[in-house]
Amino acid sequence: MNLQPEALPWESLLAELTDSVPNWTVFKHLDRALSGRGDLDAAAPRHSWPGVTDTVADWFLGSRPDAVVVPCDHVSDVRVLLLVDPDRLPVVDEVDLLSVSSLRGAPWARAEDLAALSSVGPYGRTLRPGAQTVVLALMYGLDYKGNVRIPDRELAAVRRGAYEDPEGVDLAVRVLLPKIAGRWAGRVAADVRSEACEVRRSRALVAALLASALMHPVHLVSRLEFRSRRPCPVAELALHRGRRLPPDDLDRFLTDVSAAHRVIRTVSVPR
Repeated sequence: MNLQPEALPWESLLAELTDSVPNWTVFKHLDRALSGRGDLDAAAPRHSWPGVTDTVADWFLGSRPDAVVVPCDHVSDVRVLLLVDPDRLPVVDEVDLLSVSSLRGAPWARAEDLAALSSVGPYGRTLRPGAQTVVLALMYGLDYKGNVRIPDRELAAVRRGAYEDPEGVDLAVRVLLPKIAGRWAGRVAADVRSEACEVRRSRALVAALLASALMHPVHLVSRLEFRSRRPCPVAELALHRGRRLPPDDLDRFLTDVSAAHRVIRTVSVPR
């Protein structure tokens, strides 16, 4: 058992996906993936998921004959790719492909829009700092009551983007948020920059997002249905078990997931 294996060499995969998938973007927490402390959080339009899945499987399985890749579409608007290598257990690696995110039930941060706010650098296509400030602040810092409390683990990145790339913050607010919420999101973003969030503004933002959610019933219902269902084994491992799978549980896990998931054991696309 390898309690904490080295991080995967993500760089080659990031370069290949950046070259082959125009709207592929790593939109948050790249540093955690590179250091082995987290999964790879990426955005990609739904139509590109099969190609991305094949590329990831090709890259991961090429030098790991006993490994498998398990794609899962049971999380709303996300394809989860579990990368399971018996030699790395209990750690299971993960790539998430987001097509559109949800904020208080409203659709926002579509993959195509995130790509428009990105640039290509040493680690492929990543979100510009100001846009990442908006994503992290709203995903992790805005609760249902309209309070803005950015967790300590996100605070440095949020502040860095706000100070280094204020134009990116303003652009992200216009591009990523529903129009009905953009005005208030802009004011909340300004508050984040000044480090003095006014709760009246953030509560108005939540109200606008809830109104937007009602305008997109299909999106809202899909999110509510996901929350009401018992998670599948892949979602359970990814969302509730910290991507930890004891080696003794591997055979049972693969038996369970194979009932409703494809288990990729060989390279999907030959070189």
